[in-house]
Amino acid sequence: RQWDIPEPTIEYASQFDVGRNWMVNSQGTTLLRVVPPTAGYKKFLDTLDPFRWELKRFEQLPDEAKQRPENRYRRAIALYRVGDFVEALSNRGTALQEVGRPLEALKSLDAAIRLRPDYHSAWSGRGAVLWNLGRHSEALESFDNAISLEPDDVGVLLNRGNAYLELGRLDKALADFDSAIEIDGSDAAAHWEKANMLLRYGDYSRGWREYEWRWGLKAGDSLPVRISPDKQWTGTQPVDGKTILLQAEQGVGDVLQFVRYVP
Repeated sequence: RQWDIPEPTIEYASQFDVGRNWMVNSQGTTLLRVVPPTAGYKKFLDTLDPFRWELKRFEQLPDEAKQRPENRYRRAIALYRVGDFVEALSNRGTALQEVGRPLEALKSLDAAIRLRPDYHSAWSGRGAVLWNLGRHSEALESFDNAISLEPDDVGVLLNRGNAYLELGRLDKALADFDSAIEIDGSDAAAHWEKANMLLRYGDYSRGWREYEWRWGLKAGDSLPVRISPDKQWTGTQPVDGKTILLQAEQGVGDVLQFVRYVP
């Protein structure tokens, strides 16, 4: 008889021991025991101790390991099986996006939204997937829904601002970047996004001023700093009798473009 076992469980498991009614993975670790349907679904869920163990194992992982898509995917499956279906589907969508499977990610996120239309993370993730697919108008709709649920989410405001930017709605984009800065004035990414927009459309006075926030971007996004911040010349300190050292901080193309302005 074929048991009604959800797809994520089937994906995670690779073997089924018919004699003992145990589903195990390729390493032989027991995943769950399949009980007869007459026992009821609640009792079926009560047999899922291995999945609860999987959640406990995840919490004990180092922070770096928790961010790996494969571990997040396994956690999503475990959450799915112990009953937190919406978070599991949403997390699964995020993991699939990170491993380059956007259409599958979108399907998983849509499933989460169908179960809980007010789930902010699923709307936010859906917008990010659509953005990466170049479907900016659809991404904008998802970001709108996410912001209606959590208006102070700086990250989603920045994502929606960029969606507006790609659609040529500059006033809306600037309003979102300004809203993000109003919520958290110390958020370097918000200033950085605003700077790039202003520079892109020729507002150099404000754009270069905001661009100084680039040094505060989070690890992985920040630019290399070889000069101590207290020694950086901002254009206001006197330079008589001193030497200014120019540092190339970005790509070769940027260096060639801007070196012509050196006196």
